[in-house]
Amino acid sequence: MASAQVVVQQVLVMFFLLGIGILIRRLGWVTEAAARQFSNLLLMIVFPALLIEVYQRPFIPEQFLEQLISMGLAVVFHLLAIAVSHLCIRPRAHHAYRIERLAAVYSNCGFMGFPLLFALLGDEGLFYGVAFSGVFNLVFWIHGAKTCSLDNRLQKKNIVLNPGCIGFLIGFLLYLTQLPLPAFLSDTIAHVANLNTPLAMIITGIFLANIHWKELWADAPIWRACLLRNVGLPLVMFILLRCIGFASWFTGASDIVLAHLIACACPSAASTILLAAKRNMDSAHGAKILALSTLLSILTLPAIVLLVQTV
Repeated sequence: MASAQVVVQQVLVMFFLLGIGILIRRLGWVTEAAARQFSNLLLMIVFPALLIEVYQRPFIPEQFLEQLISMGLAVVFHLLAIAVSHLCIRPRAHHAYRIERLAAVYSNCGFMGFPLLFALLGDEGLFYGVAFSGVFNLVFWIHGAKTCSLDNRLQKKNIVLNPGCIGFLIGFLLYLTQLPLPAFLSDTIAHVANLNTPLAMIITGIFLANIHWKELWADAPIWRACLLRNVGLPLVMFILLRCIGFASWFTGASDIVLAHLIACACPSAASTILLAAKRNMDSAHGAKILALSTLLSILTLPAIVLLVQTV
């Protein structure tokens, strides 16, 4: 129960940060165009810095093995999520279904997940979370970039030459080699990484400012995407892990399960609307899904945590 309360508190923090974004947009202090520019800053600089920062830790063989296992679980989840989303969200004349698929598959594992993981599991939670996030970035910039391309073409450079993968690879190599960074550089990376959660949520709030909330309640495609993201896909992964008895495989496996399912159960990724905005797609549609998904997470995230810890 204590863990669920921590999750509720963290989700409320996210909402207050969203509220700041909504407020400054409605007061006219920041334009949506400016938010798009800050989105690039977040995607290109801040999040890669966070991935590098998390890997600034001593190399311990047992933890390295757990990192690889966490990556393997993340690969399984994303492949399942892509398959289920394609079955449940069918193509329509308008490209909104592409954004719905993205919103269903990709969780806010970095912007929202990292604070939750740290609050529940400390540095170990972040370590497991960055494994999930590394896979997220690789798949997002392959499948996600292709999904947001109206001609379904994938630029090969997006597979590795994207900010998320570059940040992950740099951090992972520094972790493996244990090469120390100069103090001024590591401090700079840490300061930039600390912008991750507040900047992401405030930017998202700016995009949410013009949403008519009454439109959400009767929009079936938005509800379908949100229920898949918040409930359906995490439950699929939970059932799979329970069936194979993963939590009893080795010491610490139960913490990996909790960290992994929190990452799976986070609301829709802010990256969904950031990428949609970058590709000049209907970012407002993505913002509606993000708004409802984040709202539902006040109930669904604590419920998932309770389920993992009691079943």
